Amino acid sequence: MNKVKLPVILLFFASFILPTGPLHNAFGQDGTPKKYAQNINNNETEGIQLRELRLNETIEQGLRRNHDQHLRHYEGGLLDIEWKDTYSSFWFPQVNIVMNSQEVIGKLRSKGESTSGIPGSPNGSVGLEFGEYTIFNWGKGYLEYQNARNSYKRNRDILKEKRRELKLDLIAEFFNLLYLKKTEQIQRDQLRHASFVYRINREKFTLKKIRKQEFLQSRDEYLRAQSEYNDARANVQLGDENMAYLINDPGNISYNIKQDWIYKKIFITAQEAIRISTQRNPDVLNSVTSLDNAGRSYDITMKDDLPLPKITVNLGTYKHTFGKGINRTRYETTPGNSNIEVVATINASWALNGEGGLFNSRSRKHALITKNMAIRNHFKQKHLVSSSIREIFKNIINLQNNIEIIEARVKSLEKLFDTILDNYIKNKTSFINLSDVLKKMTYSKNDLVLTKLKHIDYKIKMAKVIGVENLPNDIFEQLVKE
Repeated sequence: MNKVKLPVILLFFASFILPTGPLHNAFGQDGTPKKYAQNINNNETEGIQLRELRLNETIEQGLRRNHDQHLRHYEGGLLDIEWKDTYSSFWFPQVNIVMNSQEVIGKLRSKGESTSGIPGSPNGSVGLEFGEYTIFNWGKGYLEYQNARNSYKRNRDILKEKRRELKLDLIAEFFNLLYLKKTEQIQRDQLRHASFVYRINREKFTLKKIRKQEFLQSRDEYLRAQSEYNDARANVQLGDENMAYLINDPGNISYNIKQDWIYKKIFITAQEAIRISTQRNPDVLNSVTSLDNAGRSYDITMKDDLPLPKITVNLGTYKHTFGKGINRTRYETTPGNSNIEVVATINASWALNGEGGLFNSRSRKHALITKNMAIRNHFKQKHLVSSSIREIFKNIINLQNNIEIIEARVKSLEKLFDTILDNYIKNKTSFINLSDVLKKMTYSKNDLVLTKLKHIDYKIKMAKVIGVENLPNDIFEQLVKE
């Protein structure tokens, strides 16, 4: 067997066999190193449910069971109810069944005589009331109806956009949990390497082949690696809890992810993303709705200042009156009048002082400023979205360049670590060199998975800003492999 590769092979087997755990004191009372044993996988997993998780399952369950999505379903029901009221009140006259009745159910005193009898009979009326219906009011009512309809459609679209954002959040959370588990594995590998070196040095120190300083340095390196591994394991547990809440799973659960992400460079250009965002971005669409509503509100304010007649018709009431000696049914528009009349009324007022200003001048200025603010806000949102897309795109390109560099560095450091470890076991290099390359290799691996996570996160953020579920040639559900 090649003697150069033998230490590396020993390291491979030792990383799976040798136990690891915290130290209380490195030396016994006689000055020799104390031996200890504690498995990495301690007994902290009692009562924790284990579940295998895939990306498509995460999306399906999250969209079906997420708490906020359930609330949005109820919000949509309230919006529909409010819109039906608005629609009916504008297009149809209000028809009511009205009833009033009065009955004397007893007399406590009558002309000096007390009685508990129940005299008389009930009296009152019941009827079908059509009320007053507006035929024409110079478009003011229709402008208000258009504003209500515009707001209803936008609010309905917002609920759909929030569902789309939930899907993207589920994808981002899945990849974040995958990143945490990858980080945990990287820290576990570092801990195994450090544990292997520490145990070799412990035996060497017992045999007085190395100095006490070198042994303590290896012990410190091992404890540092164990601390970092414990932090990584705790982060995974927090990630499991966040995922469980997002997809509405029971608590105290640990997810096993057997899928791995696929690194894929971005396909869409910044110019194409900006073009799509002008028609799909939620903030831009909100500003368009506000702009349209503000323009119509300004028109309503201007018409309110004119003495324009409002043309209405009173459709009257079919009323049945009952009581002692009374039993009749008749149609009336006003008391004693059964004529259906079309009425033109002018109801206008102009302030001379106080609220609204002279001749309502401040009211008109207020409506105009609101309209101008809506125009400016629309331009602001378009500029903000385009700026955000360019910023995200530059970050993505920078991450793609860094990924190529870090991947090359990781491969180089892995080879360097094997070489230095082999030389260290042969006493051809110092422990400082071994410790330094182990740290660099671990940090580079962590940096690589973190950079890939940021790359995916930025692409998801790009999809949110544009207003789409997937980027062109980038279907997020397909960025995983078994």
